[in-house]
Amino acid sequence: MLKSRAMNALRYRDFGGPDKIKVEMVGTPKPGPGEVLVRVRCAGLNFADYLTLTGNYPAARKPPAVLGFEAAGEIESLGEGVTLTKGARVAFISPGAFADLVVCPADKVIPIPDGIDFEAAAAIPVQGLTAWGILDLGHRLRAGEKILIHSAAGGTGLLAVQMAKGAGATVYGTVSTQAKAAKAKEMGCDAVIVRSQTTDFAAEVMALTHNEGVDLVLDAVGKETLAKDFEVLAPFGRVLLYGMASGSADMPTMDTLWKGSKGIGAFYLQDLLRQPKLTHDAFEAVAGAVGSGNLKLTIGGRYPL
Repeated sequence: MLKSRAMNALRYRDFGGPDKIKVEMVGTPKPGPGEVLVRVRCAGLNFADYLTLTGNYPAARKPPAVLGFEAAGEIESLGEGVTLTKGARVAFISPGAFADLVVCPADKVIPIPDGIDFEAAAAIPVQGLTAWGILDLGHRLRAGEKILIHSAAGGTGLLAVQMAKGAGATVYGTVSTQAKAAKAKEMGCDAVIVRSQTTDFAAEVMALTHNEGVDLVLDAVGKETLAKDFEVLAPFGRVLLYGMASGSADMPTMDTLWKGSKGIGAFYLQDLLRQPKLTHDAFEAVAGAVGSGNLKLTIGGRYPL
């Protein structure tokens, strides 16, 4: 009787560390009008989940709440007014993904193309759509450009490295360890700088580019790197922020931007997700590249709920 009315979910009772999370039996949700109930087969674990536990993620729900943001599975049931198909394979980004069943707005679920399994589909939404959005929407990368990617061995970074190389760019990366440097090079980085082993990554980038600089910097680090990002930009170059892992950074002065006609922008995944057709197109583009072998997903571990 319990199994028919309850399900497993990984919940955090308070903000803090891993000791605050526990698999618990909770009530099975029901989809309302315009919603679907998805049976989760795989869910993705991201840096955002760590930030959620620390209480430093803007989209984090107040505890107690179920952890997780992205998953893939099958539509279990439909709410009123929904015309999707029961049993359809879908991916989604929605709070509370670390559970057996998740209610999600019907316009937020994304059909999984044939040839893509649940594991791959669950690894695409957050990292894949972010990397695609930065390079296609935020910058529109062109062949021959030079780009610098901080956190090049992170989930988004590794996908961005591959996408940029596939577009014909020269790619430089920064990472925190030698092991991560090896991984970034394996995925296509032309050169990698280990930030813990240098006091001035900007000087190294300028040496690598023969003092020409780069056309684009992708930065999810923030406070520790942003000021020096502008030292490595070529004329008309641009910094795109998509995270602040080291804390909020001071924005550049107009004087910094004026010299060299430099720019700064940002990418926020939620702005892409608010446009369902664009989200579906982006997912199909990334999934298609994965299915063809042109893009490799890096899955660091696999754990049962």
